[in-house]
Amino acid sequence: MYKRRARILFLDPGDGHRAWLARVLAKQLAADWIDPAAAALAPGPLDPGVGLLLGEPGPAPVPAWSGLAGKDWDLVVALGEGADWDVHLAGVRYKLWQLEGCPFSLDGEGALESCREVLQAGVLGLLGGFRMKSREDGPSEDRGE
Repeated sequence: MYKRRARILFLDPGDGHRAWLARVLAKQLAADWIDPAAAALAPGPLDPGVGLLLGEPGPAPVPAWSGLAGKDWDLVVALGEGADWDVHLAGVRYKLWQLEGCPFSLDGEGALESCREVLQAGVLGLLGGFRMKSREDGPSEDRGE
């Protein structure tokens, strides 16, 4: 059983839009279980409209993966195709999320909403895994169960 929140990094092969969305969703849906962060392989400015979708202030650019690679992550979630993940994440425990319906470029409200739904399903899947593991391990004083 985890005695602390899992440190999970959402890594976007693009400019960071999807990683930022995943981090905010994880913070909103699973803050008791996950300590989320976001990074990008090619960070760039993020569309302020992304924040409005989740009721958050306009997003600041996410940091580059190169600055976070040495940290002790419990899991790095690679967000879709678009990179040679085995090269970038050698020696790191990672999971690749295939993001069908979450385009690389998040231009337009329909693309943002679609991506939010896909990422939310992934975050809820992670949360379900933590909850199931917690039940297997028994009650925890840390969680008040």
